[in-house]
Amino acid sequence: MTRPSLKEFLRVLVSEWPSRVSGGLSVPFTLLALYFGNQYAKALFAVLAVLALLVAVYSVWANERRQLLVELQKTTASELQKREIDLRTAREQLVKLERENRRAEEIRKLDELDERVLLCVKQTFEYLTRIGSRPGSLNPVFQHEWAANAAKELGVETQAVKDSLVRLSEAKKLNSLGW
Repeated sequence: MTRPSLKEFLRVLVSEWPSRVSGGLSVPFTLLALYFGNQYAKALFAVLAVLALLVAVYSVWANERRQLLVELQKTTASELQKREIDLRTAREQLVKLERENRRAEEIRKLDELDERVLLCVKQTFEYLTRIGSRPGSLNPVFQHEWAANAAKELGVETQAVKDSLVRLSEAKKLNSLGW
């Protein structure tokens, strides 16, 4: 599509003019001109010329308008498709970030629980040391009972305390205590 200008408008208008003047509008006016006298024929052909000019101007406008709407539709569809892809990508990134955030929150909570369990273990070992018991000789039954009591005290499931003890053991945070 070329840039709008008066020159371009006139070029398109002139290209439409002959088909409008010699087209379907001229036939009825010519018949009327033959039926009536010369004076009426001139007036009728003048009206034909004006009508043809109006039809040609409208035709130029309608064609340009159609082309503009088609181009606008293509551009809009393309832009919408691009935005839809951008939106889909953003949505996927948001879901990924939410997942990572939930996982980070879970890890933070587990770390917090591990610290609380470690504190309980240290307090238990300090108590056992004070009463003269050997903390290093704790048997599995005692560990299980201790985990159940610690779970009640911390307000969590016994398995959560056991899992915490496993994580603390793997991190070698219980080695110095002899657990």
